Order: sequence, then structure tokens, then C-alpha cells
Amino acid sequence: MDLELRWSPEASEDLEAIAEYIARDSGHYARAVVSEVLSVSRTIAEFPFIGRTVPEIGDENIRERFVYSYRLVYRIDPKTIKGGYRVGALVIDAKEFLPQSRPRLFIVGTLQNMTLPDELHAETPHPAWHPRSLIKSVSSMPSDLLEAWVWWQMPMPESRTAHLIDLIEHEPEGVKWHTPQKTEQLLEMMSPLHQRKVQAAQRIGKVVVGTIYRRSRPNGQTKSVQRAEVRFDGTAGCLRTPSGGSSRQTIILIEGKSIQTRLLSPREAARLMGLPETYQLPKRYNDAYHLAGDGLAVPVVDHLARHLLAPIVDHHLKLARREAA
Repeated sequence: MDLELRWSPEASEDLEAIAEYIARDSGHYARAVVSEVLSVSRTIAEFPFIGRTVPEIGDENIRERFVYSYRLVYRIDPKTIKGGYRVGALVIDAKEFLPQSRPRLFIVGTLQNMTLPDELHAETPHPAWHPRSLIKSVSSMPSDLLEAWVWWQMPMPESRTAHLIDLIEHEPEGVKWHTPQKTEQLLEMMSPLHQRKVQAAQRIGKVVVGTIYRRSRPNGQTKSVQRAEVRFDGTAGCLRTPSGGSSRQTIILIEGKSIQTRLLSPREAARLMGLPETYQLPKRYNDAYHLAGDGLAVPVVDHLARHLLAPIVDHHLKLARREAA
């Protein structure tokens, strides 16, 4: 995509002033800097979103490139790029990679002039990456957007082997086990259905690890009641930011008649996000939990990058080099 790049009078004056300042010591370096600025500006016209968003402004249409120690700030007119991109989306659940249920929507767009490898897109959606809710939303799009829509395709990841119990710390750091009274309080907050789940776990006769979330549920009257809901399927619930007590996931460990509960530890939260053991976590519990609850699972992003993003870019660059040869 080659857009028209317009220099503001102020920007042109700044460039002239920079050249004059450098030329006081070296005309050669002044010409080199101006040449590099103009070269970078030409890439902006071809790839307008290659620059980063200006941090102090926070507008995705106001971006910048760096040329030596100088900032080349530019504004993108959204009207000029209408129809210039193809876009598609995938819903990837972290449970395919890690013992955490964490579906996330990823939107991937490319320039229309980029040739896509055949194996990365299809005419129809794939159930692994495109749930019914996404398909329904796409079907209601305007015709001009539908024409630019891409059903992205990726290989499935290998079957997950890790379970929640494999990630649990025997001697957790940053959290303490609840008192028996606190554990009993959580059990009393469970509905009969979830209490039966706990009883069934007790009858297994070995160590069973599950997770508990506190949620507000209707009680058949005008008001709702807070319930503790437990799961023992080897997968943790979706991590969230610690905005309140109900958003913090609780671990429940059962071995026969023994029942223990505590909050999920920061390291356990990091493991559920696929972070390495060497990753240095914030010291405060809330900060560490927020880091995990507000992030993207590492193996998910890695799979997306290796099997979709990188192949798209590599294919495009390969064709560009072939054309230039």
C-alpha cells in the first residue's frame, strides 16, 4: 500500500534546521541524516502501521519512527486506508496449551497487497478457531467488510499433558493455607451440587486438587447470594485481575477427609500463564496476580506467532526479494 505522505510546514522547517545544525560540523553527516529521514518516511507511506503509537498521546493513528536520536511523528488518516486491509479473527483457548480455561479473541490483519500462503487461510471457518459466536458475528457484517474477511487457519497444538495438580506448589510462597474455619465457610457457601462434587472427590482416596471461584447467583428471590463454585476437571478457571475477592481463584486440596483451601499463589498463577520458573514476579501479591490475570498466555502467543504471523511475513518478504532480484 503506497499512501500519500504529506509533510507539514513545521516538520519541513525542523528538518532544515537539523540539517543546518549538523552541517556546522560536517556537511557529509548532515546529508546522511536527511537522506535517512527521507528513506524512513518513504517506508511510512508503504507500511503506515509499522511505527509505534506515541506513548504520551495514546492515539493509534498518531505514530512515530526513530531516526538516530530524532523522532519522526506522523498521523494516519483512517479514511485513506479504508479497504486497504484484509482481516480475520481466531478464538484461542489457553486450555489447549495449559491447565487454564482462557479463551481469547485475536484479530489479525494484513495489507491487501500481501500474498498469503494457501495453507494459512480457507473459504470456510474451522471449528477449532472459529466458534459459533464468531461465525454469527461475521455473518452480520456489511458486505464491504465481508469481502475483506479472512478465515485464518493454523495447525492444532499437540495434546496438553499438564494438569492443574502438576503446577501446584507444595510449600506456596506469598499465600497461607486458610484456617479450618475459613475453609468451612467456603464449603457452606456452596450449593448442594458443588458440595456433592467435594464429597465425590473425598471418596476417590487420593490427593485431588480443584479451584473455587466466588460468584453471585440468584436465590429465587429478588436478591442474589454469593456462592462458592468448585471444579475438579484438572483445569483452572480463567485468571482475572484482583479487583475484588470474587475475582481471586482459590485452591482446594482434598485427601480423604482432609480438606484445605488457600488463594492461588503468584508462582502458580505465572505457571498457568506459561511463564518460566525464572521469570521474576513482583513482590506484592496483588501486583503479581494482576500481571498474570491481565496478560496473554505465553504458549498461545507463541503458537500464533510461529504458525500464522511469522509465515505471513516470511512469505511476503520472500516474494519481495524474488521480485527485486
